[in-house]
Amino acid sequence: MEFIPYKANECFEYLYYQIPMELFFNKNYKDKLNSDSKILYGFIK
Repeated sequence: MEFIPYKANECFEYLYYQIPMELFFNKNYKDKLNSDSKILYGFIK
């Protein structure tokens, strides 16, 4: 198997944001926060 390095512009193709599942399933957060707030939390975190 040959190692093929990433090019500079390819490193931004696969970016992920982690959002805690607790925000979607815990009753304390699920009904009190809207989806935009949860996603914004993931961006800030």
